[in-house]
This record gives sequence, structure tokens and C-alpha cells, in this order.
Amino acid sequence: MVASHLFFRQTLGVYEFHTTVTDPTNLELTARQSSDRHHAGFLDFTFGWKF
Repeated sequence: MVASHLFFRQTLGVYEFHTTVTDPTNLELTARQSSDRHHAGFLDFTFGWKF
């Protein structure tokens, strides 16, 4: 059995998303909205104590 201890965790997330398609019957608008892409990311560091 492990006694209490300090731990470290890091999480990296990378996301890609595009504009919501508002009118699927309008092909020109749908193509423009689908091609409008963005990227986002995050990095999270956590120190903790488990007891």
C-alpha cells in the first residue's frame, strides 16, 4: 500500500473547429462556413497531494 504522496499531472489539448453551418441548402454559404477554420490549444499543469 502506498502512503500519501505528491503528484504532478500535465494535460495538453489541441482543437480545430469551424463555423457552424447555418443553412445547409445554400451550398456557397455552407462551403464558406466549413472552410472558416480556427485552432485552439491549452496546457494545464497540476500539482497535488494524495492522502
